[in-house]
Amino acid sequence: MNYKNVLDFMKELAFGIDRREFCDREAVTELPDSFDDETRTLEEDDDGNIVEIDTWIPPARSTATRMPPARTKGHSRGALVDPRTYRSVTFASTHEMCCAMILIASPHIAEVYDQPPAIEYTDAAGKKRKHTPDYLAVDHAGRKCAIAVKPSRLVEKSGIKNTLASIRPVLGDYAEDIILLTEHQLTPGHANNAESAIHAQQCRIQEHCDRVLEIVHDAEGELNAYHVAGLFGDFALGMNAIWCLVYDGILELADPKRMLSDYPFVIVSPLRGVNRSVAA
Repeated sequence: MNYKNVLDFMKELAFGIDRREFCDREAVTELPDSFDDETRTLEEDDDGNIVEIDTWIPPARSTATRMPPARTKGHSRGALVDPRTYRSVTFASTHEMCCAMILIASPHIAEVYDQPPAIEYTDAAGKKRKHTPDYLAVDHAGRKCAIAVKPSRLVEKSGIKNTLASIRPVLGDYAEDIILLTEHQLTPGHANNAESAIHAQQCRIQEHCDRVLEIVHDAEGELNAYHVAGLFGDFALGMNAIWCLVYDGILELADPKRMLSDYPFVIVSPLRGVNRSVAA
């Protein structure tokens, strides 16, 4: 056990959670409702019995205008699946991966497009150029924002700020704005919380989310997520439901810049409230 595991264990004890209590428990076999009627088929088994078969449907391909280059020694390449659109979203660096996770997990974002079409612009020297944003985020009102991702050490060298300044006047209907994000905005805390919310959504059990809503329906101010999960009756399932409600925007992290394990407090969103449907 390394020092990080020890510190995590000590933090859990400080909040009243002792993982040793769960060691002798039986595994939870309840599964989320991942399938619907459209993915179920009736087939005949070897004994002639009619059985229901759940068919796995793969996520849709990325809409990117170009795929990430092959992996290099110093960079990561890959793709995530957006639970809202069930579509792959690619990334070509660790910073882009963090950005993709944060956008996908945001309750304010309806769709995320990776490597959207290039924007034509004229640079300061009067030369025609093209720039492909890393992402195009669309909110629920249809407003769009183009995003460029760069490590801060390359911002000045790449001249990206001048490029974005030349692009803004010619954006038109492409987007309302184009912004630059670096590791200063795409922090490990933000990314870790986003990843937890995405993973929880993939194992969502709506009944559990409804039970957590009943627990917090009249609460005000900051709530200890660990305490709420304890009241739920099963800590792991309760925490998964809490993350799903964070994904929905019904619960908000009290300090989104910090990992929930470091500051395990949430608040009921004043904008969404607990009377709104979880699926709203």
